[in-house]
Amino acid sequence: MAMPGTDWTRTTGAREPGAHAADLFRHLLWPRIFRAPGLALRPERLFVGLLMVVLLELIARIPEMWHGEQWRAAVAFPMEEVAEQPLWAWPLAFLAAAWHWGWGLARVYPWSAALVKVLSLIVISFGGCMLCRMAACDFSIRLVVGIAEARSFTTKRLGSVLFAVLGPVILALLIAFGLAVGGLVLFGVPYVNVLGAILYFLFLIAGGVITVILIAYAFGYPLLIPAVACEGSDGIDAIGRVYPYVFSRPLRLILYYLIAVALGCVAAAVVWIVLATVANVTSTATTWFLSPGAATTFSTFVDPAQRPGGGAAAASIVNFWTGLLLMLGAAYVVSYTFCASTIVYLLMRRLCDGQDTSELWMPGMVEGTMAESMQARATVAGTAGGPPA
Repeated sequence: MAMPGTDWTRTTGAREPGAHAADLFRHLLWPRIFRAPGLALRPERLFVGLLMVVLLELIARIPEMWHGEQWRAAVAFPMEEVAEQPLWAWPLAFLAAAWHWGWGLARVYPWSAALVKVLSLIVISFGGCMLCRMAACDFSIRLVVGIAEARSFTTKRLGSVLFAVLGPVILALLIAFGLAVGGLVLFGVPYVNVLGAILYFLFLIAGGVITVILIAYAFGYPLLIPAVACEGSDGIDAIGRVYPYVFSRPLRLILYYLIAVALGCVAAAVVWIVLATVANVTSTATTWFLSPGAATTFSTFVDPAQRPGGGAAAASIVNFWTGLLLMLGAAYVVSYTFCASTIVYLLMRRLCDGQDTSELWMPGMVEGTMAESMQARATVAGTAGGPPA
């Protein structure tokens, strides 16, 4: 006979008669990621995502004022290379294309690329924190937070978000700069290079620190903004939370990422199909009773000179509205990215710190002081049956 308070299904591996299929997932964490597509579809989050996409597009066009068409050609993302790959390889192909594209752009136009990068980082940090805050409140406590409240929350913590995002990179660059200065001093002078060779093990240690920082940053970057949004704390606290998650449960973190990416690809494909269908159905139905000449307003492969009076202007306006509709697909991808990152952060916090996903910093609480509140419960849960997946 099972002891009082013992889960009979856990001790025997059997299920009680009449138990629902949902019981199989009751104690698991990873199925909660499947809430991300729905969270990302909220109108206020789509609006923030759309605003981010528009601002990023405008920022990317700023250097055209002094580089002209050369910048437009250089900044065009090679999406064709990604589309040529199999569907399952799109995420890796996109990352590889983005790396080569960004590096090439920075090498040819360093100052312009730096300006775009800084402005884009501000937009991503601000809008991303708003999305993370809205998603966290919805996911954790079923509270729908509006744009105004999320904006007020983010305005007070933009410095913390920027520090969390840039702090590790700045630290790695400072260590690398120290290595460069040390190399100049100890290896740039005859005979002194012998001393530098003796002390080279210190250089290797510093290089190892840089490597660890960058590896942890690469895996923990998606969780840094959600850490500030969920805890209401500063950037140092966010880094101090995320980096231990990366090192303590790396395989679990990678698993959560893979689930989120796979789910995001499916959700984004569905959204794109729906939006493209809306555009095609609308244009087809609108042109049913139009003459062939008037219908050219809705065709993108017609010379503007062949359109009837006002047709060129009308076509431009129609293309604007159609492009805005299709841009909702990109807005959804942005919204989903930050919603999924928020859920993954809360799941990793539950797994590593034992802090329940329903705990969230709210106005009136002391910032960054919730970490120990669920530790006892996590210890008991771990003793009873191990950490949930």
